[in-house]
Amino acid sequence: MVYDPAKLGTELNLSLSIPQEERNNSLDLDVGYNSSVDEWQLIIRYTGDLEEVSKSVGFSYTILQNNYAIIRIKSENIELLTRIPSILFIEKPKSIYLEVAATSILKMDGLSGKGVVTAVIDSGIDYKSGAFINNDGTTKLVGIWDQTLPYDEEHPNQYGVGRFFTREEINTALKTGDGLPTYDYSGHGTGVASIISRDVPDSDILAIKLDNSNISGFPNTISLILALDYAVSFSQKYDLPMVINLSFGNNYGDHGSNSMLEEYIDSVADTARISIVTGMGNEGRSARHAQIMLGNTAWQYVDFQVNPYEIGINLQIWRDFVDVVDIFLTTPSGVVLGPFNLYSEVMSYSLPDMDISVINGYPTPYNKNQETYISISPKNEYIEQGIWTVSFNPKSILNGRVDLWLPVSEGTSSDVRFITPSRYTTMTIPASARSVISVGAYDERLLSYASFSGRGYAIDNQVKPDVSAPGVNIQVASPGGGYVTVSGTSFATPYVSARAAKLMEWGIVKGNDPFMYGEKLKANLIREAGPLPGYKTYPNPEIGWGAL
Repeated sequence: MVYDPAKLGTELNLSLSIPQEERNNSLDLDVGYNSSVDEWQLIIRYTGDLEEVSKSVGFSYTILQNNYAIIRIKSENIELLTRIPSILFIEKPKSIYLEVAATSILKMDGLSGKGVVTAVIDSGIDYKSGAFINNDGTTKLVGIWDQTLPYDEEHPNQYGVGRFFTREEINTALKTGDGLPTYDYSGHGTGVASIISRDVPDSDILAIKLDNSNISGFPNTISLILALDYAVSFSQKYDLPMVINLSFGNNYGDHGSNSMLEEYIDSVADTARISIVTGMGNEGRSARHAQIMLGNTAWQYVDFQVNPYEIGINLQIWRDFVDVVDIFLTTPSGVVLGPFNLYSEVMSYSLPDMDISVINGYPTPYNKNQETYISISPKNEYIEQGIWTVSFNPKSILNGRVDLWLPVSEGTSSDVRFITPSRYTTMTIPASARSVISVGAYDERLLSYASFSGRGYAIDNQVKPDVSAPGVNIQVASPGGGYVTVSGTSFATPYVSARAAKLMEWGIVKGNDPFMYGEKLKANLIREAGPLPGYKTYPNPEIGWGAL
């Protein structure tokens, strides 16, 4: 089949061009594909009437905010879809990962989050935990949308996914002791939400459990986009100010607010009275990012280490489209592959124990940069261990900056790292989105930056993180009762979400400032941030504008 490469995300283009067996063995290329019915679940952006397009091409769809949609489409119909002028862009979902590696932020007297909803998009919630029960025995939860449950026609939603439990159903379950079939097996969402409940006890919590039933075992960006759309629609329907807490991330993109997930977030950020708070991720010391500057003559080399028992990786290389360069990949056993100088055509290499596929993407309507995507998958169990080398032979260089990303730590089975990594631009996506409030972590006991916390700046020089909050040795509620001690930007993020809920209560609910959300709320958080010892310059890539 011949696809229009200008409309396809690079990973989707590669996924559609390689054998299914290789796709199944890859780290991320099969996410979104259901082999039993040969069907893809994809994200699209469109104009006009999608109903007519769906009838002519043949797919089902779920409409989202601002002309985005999720579609289910047979593989054979994707080629025709790319030829429709009203279809602007098509992207496959990508896995997202928890940002895991009892104190409180500054108090605002008399403010408890009353009248503000905090949406916790995560792994679920233990609604029976005392952290979410009021003194009179009723729930603090305004509802739970569990995407993992079978769709219930008696409790419909506009997405045809999962089951929503109302406040009334939760209260009845608490009163009678009859359990609801929704659980938080990892405890991550329960822990995150317990920090919010502790700091803003009167805020209503909307818990959204992301679907992790796909083949990767992790939630993906479609689940996240559906959750975001649900939360924004909830805020609009009930005319309630809302803080949305995200503690997930990945490395799939150029980290400059140009991925489809980031574009979607930015597009909905000003459609309601919402503020979106997300963690910077825990890749600050993982050595998953490298950066070089090319000149017009000298070759340059980037080495990365693959340890034993690695089941597969992908490597993204981002550069300015004006720069022309031949790229080569050398395996630990000395096999040289390349040059990777074709565009929108898959370059496939079959080695005795590995399949390696490479594609150079074109700039998209949302991103002027160019991606080279390399997928390394095993034919049996593992890929080759040792030192791999990416070589760059410059031909015509005007900009010269090249950024390389390996998957986040949670996405690989062993320690994979660049030998000479960059210390900066290690935040995960969507922390690099322009409209979000991005949160780094610091150790409150030592008043020092937490070395695992993702660093800025974004690739387009946005200041990231915006602020930092406590993220080391935090006590949080555990499913089934009791507390556990955790670290990670996942648990710094809800401190800032709670602070945002207080500002919204003061401004919107109490009538002091009806526009206290979005960028204005972010500006107020930045203004209140304070210094940490050892930092003389603000903002900086470690803690942003300062610590709350």
